[in-house]
Amino acid sequence: MNTNAEEKENKVYPGRKEEPVSGLETEKNKGNDAGRAVIDIYLKGGSKFKSGLFKSNRAILFSLALLAFALSLAAGCTKSAIDNETEYADIGNPYVALVIEPKDAKMITGTYKQFAVNAVDLDGKYTKVAAVVWSTTYGHITAKGEFVAPEEPGYAVVTAKFANLAVSTQVYIESSNQIKEYFVVPESGEVEVGRSAQLVFRARNAAGEFLPVLASWSADIGNITNTGYYSAPGSPTMAKITARVGRLEAYSYLSIISVRPDSIAVSPLTATVAAGASQQFTAIAYDERGNVVSPKGIIWTTTYGQITSDGLYTSPASPAAALVMAHIGNVYAVGYINSAAGATATSLDISPVNAVMRVGESRQFTVIAYDSNGIQVALPTVATWSAVNGSVNSTGLFTAYPASPGLATLKVFSGTLSKEITLLITE
Repeated sequence: MNTNAEEKENKVYPGRKEEPVSGLETEKNKGNDAGRAVIDIYLKGGSKFKSGLFKSNRAILFSLALLAFALSLAAGCTKSAIDNETEYADIGNPYVALVIEPKDAKMITGTYKQFAVNAVDLDGKYTKVAAVVWSTTYGHITAKGEFVAPEEPGYAVVTAKFANLAVSTQVYIESSNQIKEYFVVPESGEVEVGRSAQLVFRARNAAGEFLPVLASWSADIGNITNTGYYSAPGSPTMAKITARVGRLEAYSYLSIISVRPDSIAVSPLTATVAAGASQQFTAIAYDERGNVVSPKGIIWTTTYGQITSDGLYTSPASPAAALVMAHIGNVYAVGYINSAAGATATSLDISPVNAVMRVGESRQFTVIAYDSNGIQVALPTVATWSAVNGSVNSTGLFTAYPASPGLATLKVFSGTLSKEITLLITE
């Protein structure tokens, strides 16, 4: 009996032929194989104990316990494999990076800025993500990514975390009172001699908001008040205006020009022009301070012959005395053309003859010479002017300034000839 039992126990059990399996069945088979291996070992080892059935039963019970343990391990591996397979199935194309916007932001103290995050997958596709954990090294950022700048300037690093990824950006916080841009208005321009212009200093912060800043002013030519009111000098030049705030400086470059003629002189003053011949005349304009100006729109006229818009006079076939006149507005100048006949002036006349003016008003007067036949001829010499209860310049521009309304006298001389008229000055 014992011999048969031992032979039965020592009988070799052929291994089972297993069909190839994959996936979860492989994990189960690993646990089953482990259990069977343990049973085989203890069944085979039980025959070595001489106590017989008791020891064999003890080996069988122990083997069953090991088998249960192996099956539990196999079940655990199978669940893990299932979980992993589900996880990777859910991810599909995993995210590999995060992108935060805006990047390297600049802010003003006390303001707000919204940040957002996009996740990038292996194909480079961007996907906006919301389940982001936000943090900052300075200031405050909400759970939705809105950054609140503190009341003091500083520097912050904003970080966004999603899954196992993270991204950061810098935030520069500047004071709302800090000047980032400054300039003078106007930065360049023209001002007439003796005239004035208002300049303004403007300053902006980083947000582009204008700041209420007072500047100190200076000018290398002319005068400027502490409010930026500039007075130009009496002659044409260039002026540099400087506005200062602390160590900051802004500039304005002004051209001081003369544009308003006060008088005109025609050159040449006299000329002899033969029949059919031409003579070029030019006009030089002066402002009230005697500065030469270059006005536009000078109008040329003549009492005999023809003259072009640029002052080219042409005598007709029958030469005669003539006047050439240039004027801008009410400012006149006269040139004289002597005829080949050589007519002689015997009298002078002033135009306009009868004039009524207001106190402080200016008016241009001209002198004309006539021969004994009443024909207009050239002046014997350059005309000179004088006035009572007013002033008159070399071209006949008269300004009335009596102490009270009344009469004024205007007189002109040329050679031995003279002419005087009386003007009525009213309020």
